[in-house]
Amino acid sequence: MQQTLWERIRRWGRGDPLAFRALAPDEAALGRIRAVQINAVMRNSSPMMLANIANAITLLIALWDSPRQPTAQVWGFLVVSLSSFIFLKQRGRLKRKRPTYASVRGVRHATINGLLLGGLWGAVPAMFFASATPGEQIVIACLAIGMLCGGAFALSTIPVAAAAFVTPIVAGSAYAIVSVGTLPYWCVAILLIVYTTVLIGAVSAHGLQLATRVLDHARDEAAAHTDALTHLPNRVSFNRHLAEALARSRRFGEGFGVFCFDLDNFKTVNDTLGHACGDRVLVEVARRLRMATRDVDTVARLGGDEFAVLAAHLETEDQAIVLAERINRAFEEPFELDGGQFLCTISIGIALAPQDGRDNDILMRHADAALYATKHRQRGTFTFYRDRAAAPVVKRADDTQVRRALADRELQLYFQPLVDVATRRTKGFEAILRWNHPERGLLPAKELIPLAEETGLIDQIGAWALREAVRIAAGWPSHLRLAVNVSALQLRGPMLERTLAELTSGGRFAPERLELEVNEAALLADDTTLETLQALRRTGVHIALDDFGAGFTSMTNLLDLPIDRLKIDRTFIANVLAAPACGALVRALAVLSCDLNLSMTAEGVETAEQLAFLNSIGCAEAQGRLFSRPVVAAELESMFETCGLSETVERRGHLRVV
Repeated sequence: MQQTLWERIRRWGRGDPLAFRALAPDEAALGRIRAVQINAVMRNSSPMMLANIANAITLLIALWDSPRQPTAQVWGFLVVSLSSFIFLKQRGRLKRKRPTYASVRGVRHATINGLLLGGLWGAVPAMFFASATPGEQIVIACLAIGMLCGGAFALSTIPVAAAAFVTPIVAGSAYAIVSVGTLPYWCVAILLIVYTTVLIGAVSAHGLQLATRVLDHARDEAAAHTDALTHLPNRVSFNRHLAEALARSRRFGEGFGVFCFDLDNFKTVNDTLGHACGDRVLVEVARRLRMATRDVDTVARLGGDEFAVLAAHLETEDQAIVLAERINRAFEEPFELDGGQFLCTISIGIALAPQDGRDNDILMRHADAALYATKHRQRGTFTFYRDRAAAPVVKRADDTQVRRALADRELQLYFQPLVDVATRRTKGFEAILRWNHPERGLLPAKELIPLAEETGLIDQIGAWALREAVRIAAGWPSHLRLAVNVSALQLRGPMLERTLAELTSGGRFAPERLELEVNEAALLADDTTLETLQALRRTGVHIALDDFGAGFTSMTNLLDLPIDRLKIDRTFIANVLAAPACGALVRALAVLSCDLNLSMTAEGVETAEQLAFLNSIGCAEAQGRLFSRPVVAAELESMFETCGLSETVERRGHLRVV
């Protein structure tokens, strides 16, 4: 919609540097722009206020013997008082966490402060210049120009505030020049007009550039956290919302629910009608979920035909039942596909917080367990995790399977190389746990670890994996490191520290060669977990933050976490070339890890183009099928025999062993 000139002026007055451009951001984007503007002004305010005080004192000294000294003293008192007040106020704000959203009130305060200070400095040439001596006039002119430029620079992120500061100074200076009325001063007036024009242009350009950068960043961030097909939040975004809900629950006691969904007949659509029809079904599923849920709920697509809802303000099971029944009713109507109709029901698993879990992984696991029970009992309905008719049976079956896996040696370690991006040389291997299930075949660790944690067997399985990995790695060349994944629950118990002490004592295995990989939930679990990791680091063991970007770690938390390496989640690497937002994020993470003195490893590298991109941004290390699939220890030993254990570089496929 075309905006009138008056509407654009109002937008500019509310701190929008894009007011006179075709682009009209929404209120959320404007709030982010205002937050960046105000944060920048706050950083500049302290030195600017000190400069105000110093310049005021300089002017008082220059006019000490002037007949206008009493007036100058009153003026100086006002400037020093106002500057000191703003200085102390901004210093207090700087100690707090900087906001990511700001209202118009912050812009209004900055504009009023700029107008007051600009008015005081604009009064200096108007009151003192005409009657001053030539020396005093030089001082007044220098101070006026200095404050004109310095104030505009300090307020440059908020053009309306910069204009409010500059205008009185220019008006006061113009009045002084007209009062004197000689030719040299008219030349100075021309220069003042030129300087002011350049200054206002620079301020406007800077404000426009800042606003555009904020919008681009917000757009990239939204793309990285949004499912491209359904435009719903993706798994990364859902994890962040879930973490925020848990934080509110711990602080205010708010209850909420996690609903996990699975389409019961979706595979039939893809197999019979093709993936294009399947995509249309997923879009319609997203629409129906949005219609059936409330405005306060968060609907997300986790991947494939998996969806989830974070249902806010659920205190009882009855409230959850009302929402679940409404969602089920939304899928009673068939889907229209290529002139025909297709009925696709939805199964729901529900976990309620805080009673069913107090961290992300546990809540999602419990919701998945409830969904599993629904699909085995009656599809198209819902099940609570705490439903006594289903959950105990599932848990007993899990316990038996995990104990059998440990006792019957169904567990096996595979190893995947960690490769230097620039030289293609192998720097170590990550040990990857697999489960040789007698009925389901070879299963990844994500099928085993949740069951092991649920049944209390994670410590035994973790200790076995660590001992077995170190036993195998002990025969490798001494410069190759070993990376082993560690569960959050392992870090809370004493067995991990005892096992590591046993394996690294007496020179059996150098702790510097061992790297423990932990996910974000483990690092943010509690103070005990952080203390355990800090104690392990003191022994020489390295800590890596695994799957970074797929969870919810705040960038500021990286300053305090006891880690040595970031492992970038494979979902970002997979889209690093196809999605510009992913490429921008990975590039930013490379710069961030370098600045924080952290090593960086990119997971899931599968193409030479991805590797070339990583090399161009300075990523030091990569891992993925481009170099080698995960292999068993016997294949590693064969590789070492083929390549030798010398210090010369040899090749075996894509893999180099130094």
